[in-house]
Amino acid sequence: MLNHPDQLHETEERKRLEALSEAGRNAILTLRQTIWAISNSSLSVDDFSDRFKQFVLKLLEFNAAVQVEFYEDFSESRSLSPALALNAFRIAQEAFSNALRHSNATKLRIEFISNNQLLFQIRIVDNGDGFDWKEGQSKGHYGLKNMQSRASEMGAELLIESNPGEGTQVSLIIKA
Repeated sequence: MLNHPDQLHETEERKRLEALSEAGRNAILTLRQTIWAISNSSLSVDDFSDRFKQFVLKLLEFNAAVQVEFYEDFSESRSLSPALALNAFRIAQEAFSNALRHSNATKLRIEFISNNQLLFQIRIVDNGDGFDWKEGQSKGHYGLKNMQSRASEMGAELLIESNPGEGTQVSLIIKA
């Protein structure tokens, strides 16, 4: 049951305001990324990686304890359709957000790859707590299900490797 604002302790009120503020920021970022993706006839993988790095850096403004390393290997410069780019962005967004919110990670590595065998691959690796993948699937974690559904819809392969205490690696692979 929600308390009336007059009845909230200052700390609890601050937490609620911070959560509301974060939700608003995330909604604005999501809307901007959607507009970016649908307003282009095709998007280079380089442009995709730049946009995702901007998204990550924006969220890190509020998570200073997390270090992120970016890696790019674009031996082939390819393009993604708006639908492919948007779905890939949403999957990467969910994976990154999960790492920030749930993993207690202090370090993340985000890799962007495009070569003669891969149209595009994004991999997000964290050093966090990890989780039991089977348990996550059975408990109805909708973020994981949505990621799998989007990957399937776009004909991509989504690999999630995690074990308790060992961190998590999420790879979205779009073959050439």
